[in-house]
Amino acid sequence: MFAPKKSGKGASRLVPISDDGMVGIDIPQDVAYMYYEDKGMDPYAMTGLAGKVIPIRNSDGSIAFRRASASTIGQKKVITRTNQGQLISSKVQWVHPGEAPMGFIEKAVNMAVAEWKNGLTYSSTIRMLRDSDAKDAVNNLLGPQ
Repeated sequence: MFAPKKSGKGASRLVPISDDGMVGIDIPQDVAYMYYEDKGMDPYAMTGLAGKVIPIRNSDGSIAFRRASASTIGQKKVITRTNQGQLISSKVQWVHPGEAPMGFIEKAVNMAVAEWKNGLTYSSTIRMLRDSDAKDAVNNLLGPQ
């Protein structure tokens, strides 16, 4: 429900998991990118592009091809200068800008726990406690079943 759904593939492959005292979401390997969408990532130099030809889509829709040179990855490139040669703007070449964390996994787990808590009744809570390590204490307070 909270996951990004550009195509829906990643969100549909997330699997809720639970065990005694634990709930969570399993992220299958084929959609591991969902972890990075959830947690975000810092900017990084795209060193894996060294020597490759990269298609770049221009604002008018045309495509230009650029070769990523190992010597330019992560280096500052001057974009514009004033007439006196002062730097107006520059950019670092071949650096991924990073992603802000989305936090959808924690939101989903918190919502599932809240729904579970809202569905608890007195008898279901007592039954759960009698099936736990607290069964002796419950039996002492309420008597045996």
